[in-house]
Amino acid sequence: MASPASSILSDLYWGLGVSAVAFAGIGWLIPGRRAWTLAAFQRKKRTTKAVAGDDGERVAALASATFEAIMIHRDGVVVDGNPQLAKLLGRPLKDLPGTRIFDFLRDGPQIDVATVTTFNDDTIHELVLVAADGEHIPVQARGRDIVYHGRPARVGCIVDLRDRKEAEQRIRHLAQHDVLTGLPNRALFAERVADLSARGASFAIAMVDIDRFKDVNDSHGHQAGDAVIRETAARLQGLLGPHDLVARLGGDEFAVILANTHFSFQVEDLGHRLLARMVEPIEIASGERLQLDVSIGGALCPEHAADLDGLVGKADIALFHAKQQGRGASLVFKPGMNEAIEKRRALEADLDRAITRGEFELYLQPRVDAVTADIVAYEALLRWNHPSRGLVSPGEFIPVAEASGQIVALGEWVMAEACRLSGGLEGRRISVNVSPLQFRNSRFVSCLGEVLKETGAKASRIELEITESVLIEDDKRALQVLEALKRMGFHVALDDFGTGYSSLSYLSRYPFDTIKIDRSFVSNLGVVDSAQVIVRSIIALGNGLGMQIVAEGVETIEEALFLTQAGCDELQGYLLGRPVPVNERLVEVRPVIGMQLKGMAEAVRCGKDMHAAQVAELEREAV
Repeated sequence: MASPASSILSDLYWGLGVSAVAFAGIGWLIPGRRAWTLAAFQRKKRTTKAVAGDDGERVAALASATFEAIMIHRDGVVVDGNPQLAKLLGRPLKDLPGTRIFDFLRDGPQIDVATVTTFNDDTIHELVLVAADGEHIPVQARGRDIVYHGRPARVGCIVDLRDRKEAEQRIRHLAQHDVLTGLPNRALFAERVADLSARGASFAIAMVDIDRFKDVNDSHGHQAGDAVIRETAARLQGLLGPHDLVARLGGDEFAVILANTHFSFQVEDLGHRLLARMVEPIEIASGERLQLDVSIGGALCPEHAADLDGLVGKADIALFHAKQQGRGASLVFKPGMNEAIEKRRALEADLDRAITRGEFELYLQPRVDAVTADIVAYEALLRWNHPSRGLVSPGEFIPVAEASGQIVALGEWVMAEACRLSGGLEGRRISVNVSPLQFRNSRFVSCLGEVLKETGAKASRIELEITESVLIEDDKRALQVLEALKRMGFHVALDDFGTGYSSLSYLSRYPFDTIKIDRSFVSNLGVVDSAQVIVRSIIALGNGLGMQIVAEGVETIEEALFLTQAGCDELQGYLLGRPVPVNERLVEVRPVIGMQLKGMAEAVRCGKDMHAAQVAELEREAV
């Protein structure tokens, strides 16, 4: 049985044969030409029929082999089609003739079926084809008028767009979503904010940063960083409603759109819930559990701004202030925050140039032996001589340096300068504060080694002061770093001891040489009764562990005498000497202070001797 395509093309070719017969008949009527014309006609007929058969089979084969669906219809009624049309519709080919194209073609997104059937060119239009199972299939269609069986008809070509649409959807998704988390990216976030703003909706945005995320990558690798990003994304999504959106803007930055939000407390509620959720440690592939915080800054539309740039700017300002509160905080923008942040930004920009311009210098504050009253060490304190603002307080620029990450470069400069100074301090040690950000840097230990090599300094002349915060965040790595520092020959001090909730446990776990009692305990010695008990306990504990005890913030002679009598090893504070430039450093304390310290130390020694003698006498009497 001939295929439909074969019958179509055979009819076309036989139509041409009929025309040849008509022209041959005219030749038959010409005298002297009848015999030749009849013979020629018969030969022509046989040739035409053979050619038509061959060409018909070839074209029919091509029509069946094409990937496009082809149909011929007249006045919207299907006359014939190829197997691809039947396959696309999910119906037998023999059932298609007599059906109306409007039974299975529907209007497209931009044009209707009836209009498409009027075009007689190569333009392509998108329509919808309804398959036998009810599936709506997007297709491209184009058609052209033809003559079929001697009557006008139309041939149409239909292309299935499902694979192309799916590919386009994948490309669109990739262009608008983050690969790591699957969250919307910056582009889709901006699009959604612009749409809500254009509709005059009341909503809020919140900018969310993971605190100290760079340290995770540096200490545990990028796989751990990816795990933290994915878990943070999941926790954010779990807190949002169906109409809200969370996007990853890049790195450790996330943004949240809170729909139908009219008041600041609604944003604050999200912040509180997220901070509470982030308290739970995040487990990484190595089995370690990381404790991380986030900082959050929010802004309302239209209260704070009505466009994307304005909203993001206000939320970023609130985020900046949240970070300044010590991180792990959530704030909503308030008027007046702008002025403070502009000052901070100006200071940050100046900081960036200050090192290269040589605007920093070290001041030295003496540490005094409580028994001999000799200066045995100095603490190096950073000072900034700003070209226009004069001497800038460390309390003002250190937080800015930490927030911007510049504290690492600044700490390296301080360390190099302290190493250069260490050889000219008459054998005294120099103590250097190490910021948590600097300590967590992956190159911290190697940088110290390079500085020692470049300056020729002896590690035994350098004491590194670290705070409890670096131990809380990653105690395993902290132990590795401290042990490496000890192997290099550095002295290590635990600074601000007593301010953390678990300081006592650190003394037995970490290789500290020195404990520095926080100044808050010293200043309360004559005010709070329990302060004396606490200080005596710290001194007794440190002495029992073979550690040096240094008291900071000593400002009165009464404090100094109590600490000496309690057994403190070294004293540091304004009473004994203020921080001064290197060339003005003290080499001895004031004589009157020295005399009183020595007197107290002598009284303590005599008391111990007397006590020892009394004990010996009692023992003899007992015998």
